[in-house]
Amino acid sequence: MNRLLSRVIVLVSLMATLLFGSAVSAQEQPGTVWIDARTAEEFAEGHLQGAVLIPYDTIKSGISALGLEKDQPINVYCRSGRRSGIAAQELQKLGYTRVTNVGGLDDAQKMSGQVK
Repeated sequence: MNRLLSRVIVLVSLMATLLFGSAVSAQEQPGTVWIDARTAEEFAEGHLQGAVLIPYDTIKSGISALGLEKDQPINVYCRSGRRSGIAAQELQKLGYTRVTNVGGLDDAQKMSGQVK
């Protein structure tokens, strides 16, 4: 997939979340933001409803576009938990205080109540 299409997918994901909010289950705190730290191609194959696509290697610039408060709950997931762990560490370095590395997409679906 070309770089332009990847950026369009990220932008559409961000806009949808800002307009419609993210899906929140009873297990989550109100206002929790879900971040998918995978690639645009992986996101297109399936993702958590309401998640924002911010690939882990662009987390610094992607998170600033959301305009979140530093104490807003943020859950990050990827395929296995490795990339979401890297993204979560970067978010904490940026001053976000309520960041959780959920692990993989399956873990995120269970935690959010969006089990397949």
